[in-house]
Amino acid sequence: MRPILDPWIEGYLDYQLKVRRLTPRSVVDVRCTLRRTVLMMEQIRPGVLLWKATLEDYLQWLNRKREAGYSTPSINKELSHLRGLLDYTWRSGRSDRNVLDGLTLEDRPRQQVPKHLTLEQARRLIEACPGSSRPERRDRLILLLLYGCGLRTSELCQLDLGDVDLERQELVVRHGKGERARRLPVPARTTSRSSPPAAGGSTGPRKAGITTRRPRSVEQVRAHSRCSGSTSRSPRSP
Repeated sequence: MRPILDPWIEGYLDYQLKVRRLTPRSVVDVRCTLRRTVLMMEQIRPGVLLWKATLEDYLQWLNRKREAGYSTPSINKELSHLRGLLDYTWRSGRSDRNVLDGLTLEDRPRQQVPKHLTLEQARRLIEACPGSSRPERRDRLILLLLYGCGLRTSELCQLDLGDVDLERQELVVRHGKGERARRLPVPARTTSRSSPPAAGGSTGPRKAGITTRRPRSVEQVRAHSRCSGSTSRSPRSP
């Protein structure tokens, strides 16, 4: 069962969202940190509010985090979230001081090279995904966009038809990290590899019946449907 956060913490999260204008995803991140800390502090000092805990309590919390295998950047991120709450309660008169003010970890762990797929592994992954039906081509296109454009999963899920520009071979990511928008080039082979094979065995957007027009926005489609509904058309002769 998830712990119920103190109303003062809920007010702090509402302040972060509405006054400081943090993104909803950032507020969820802070909420998760505070919820985990409340659970751990219940084991260290039961019944003590986060802003009433001492520096020694937080040092015990810090040691438990390290024993659990948390990295230095992860702990520093949670420390930043907690410092924000303690500073908020101190300025509001709920505590005497912010015991975490200035506390941060400076030791640098060994840098690890990020793991990534080799070109051969990526090729085998794409080739292992069939493309004979629409759902299969959709799944293949998901893999091609994630690998070829470097999209985050959340960015891929929020793509809309109006974000695709086939003429310029670009994608518009409107809700990236920090809610920043950016344009990304789409590799030419992405559309061809996601298209169904033609009768002669070749693939390509035109062979697959994919138009290269710039897709219309939702507003344009709605306006077009309104105009089409109000315009009478003569029936075709048999």
